[in-house]
Amino acid sequence: MNLSNIAKGQEIRNYNSMCELIEEPIKNKGKSRLLQLENWKQYFEYEKNGHKFIIGDILSHSQIEKNSRELTFITSIEMLILENLISEKNKGKIFLSKGKLLKLLYMINANYGECKRRPEKLSELIEVDKDNTYEFYEFADKTLKRNLEKALNNLRNKGLIYWSSVMTVCFHEALPDLNTFN
Repeated sequence: MNLSNIAKGQEIRNYNSMCELIEEPIKNKGKSRLLQLENWKQYFEYEKNGHKFIIGDILSHSQIEKNSRELTFITSIEMLILENLISEKNKGKIFLSKGKLLKLLYMINANYGECKRRPEKLSELIEVDKDNTYEFYEFADKTLKRNLEKALNNLRNKGLIYWSSVMTVCFHEALPDLNTFN
């Protein structure tokens, strides 16, 4: 894709002219064209006015790289989800807590949940202020949940899975007070 031929505010008369300008292949009408138009939004903003394209902001190289890295990460999560769904033991269905799903996808390890439940002990053990430990887990949880839901929503939008979030109640066995995490 060659973005040097377009500028903010420029009006391009139609799809074929746009493809010519940015050196992209002309796609037949349908899903492939819609996917291409959606892909362009990763590089530049545009509005449609009838057949015309009106160019908005064009992303910088660093913004494009950041989007690309994020997409690669999310795509990896999507692939792991699909891989686990198609395994013979799952038969296309999985009912897991968020924590178990994150472990299954290698996004957290076995210590994550235990350390999260005992932030005071972790703070003592690694000699870090307790508030920093709480803040870390708050930020990490939000990031993990956002990335997981983005991957799940992408797969749902592609028609590959159906997922829903449900609230369940379970009993948790009390753990003995340990000095270290194992």
